[in-house]
Amino acid sequence: MHLIKEINTLLQGILLVRKKAEHDIMRSTVGSKRLRVVKNHGTWQYYVIERKGDSNGTYLPVEQRKTAKQIAQRDYAEQVLSVAAAWEERLNAAKVLIDTIPGNAIQTLTHPQSLHPGRAALITPYCLSDANYAAAWEAKPYRTKGVGPEWPVILTNKGERVRSKSEKIIADRLAALHIPYRYEAPLTLRGGVHVHPDFTILDVANRREVYLEHLGMLSRPKYAAENVDRVNRYAASGFKQGIDIFYTFECDGQPISTLQIDSIVIRFLPDYI
Repeated sequence: MHLIKEINTLLQGILLVRKKAEHDIMRSTVGSKRLRVVKNHGTWQYYVIERKGDSNGTYLPVEQRKTAKQIAQRDYAEQVLSVAAAWEERLNAAKVLIDTIPGNAIQTLTHPQSLHPGRAALITPYCLSDANYAAAWEAKPYRTKGVGPEWPVILTNKGERVRSKSEKIIADRLAALHIPYRYEAPLTLRGGVHVHPDFTILDVANRREVYLEHLGMLSRPKYAAENVDRVNRYAASGFKQGIDIFYTFECDGQPISTLQIDSIVIRFLPDYI
C-alpha cells in the first residue's frame, strides 16, 4: 500500500536526522555540563552549571561562548533523539496496523463472503470487484494510433498488431500475468498535446491508469533525442517516473528481457487471479 511507502520514507528521514544527532552527542566534549539561559536588558546571557545543586551556574563571557554552543547543541541533539524515538515507535506501530488491512478491503466490505448467493443476485454492489472493474475497463473501446503498412506484421498472442518484437514481448508478458492493458491508447498531456503511450496499464488495486513506454532504438541519435523530449513532456505534465509512468530500454547489443519487464509490471499483478 502507498501508506506503507510513505511511512518508510518518513522513517528514512528520521533515521538520517537521528544519525546527525547521535554524531553530535558522540563528539561532544562538555560532559555532563548544563546550560542556564537568561535575558538581561534584551541580551541573552549564558551560565554553565557543572555541579549538582548549583542553580545559578558560572557566567560565560563572550569569549567562552563556544562552550555554550556546544552544550546547547548537545541538548538539542538529545531532544531530537527523544522526539525521533517517539515518532519511530508510532510509525512502526502504524505499519503493523496497516499490514492487517487487506489490499482488497473495499471489496471485502462491499462483497462479504457471508452474503447469500441468492441475495447477491438481487443487489447492486456499491463497488465493483477488481475482476469486474478490470473487465469493464478492458471492454471499453478506444482508438489506437494505428500501425502503418511500412511496419512489419507482428501480432501479439491476443492478435493485436504491434510495431516491434520487443513490444510483442511486453504485450504477451502483460497478458500472461493477467494485467489489463491497452496498446497505443490516446492520452492528452498538459497543453492539449495528444500522445499514444505504448502501453496503458490498469493498476486495478488502486483504480488508476499507469503508462509504459518502450524506448527501443536508443543507439540511433535522432531517436534518442526525440524520446528525451518525450520523457520531458511527460514530466512537465506531472507524470512521476516510477509512479505514473515507467520506461523499458534497449539498444544495439542490449535487447529487452522479461526480467526488465517484470521488474516494472509485477507490482500491478491483480489479486483476483
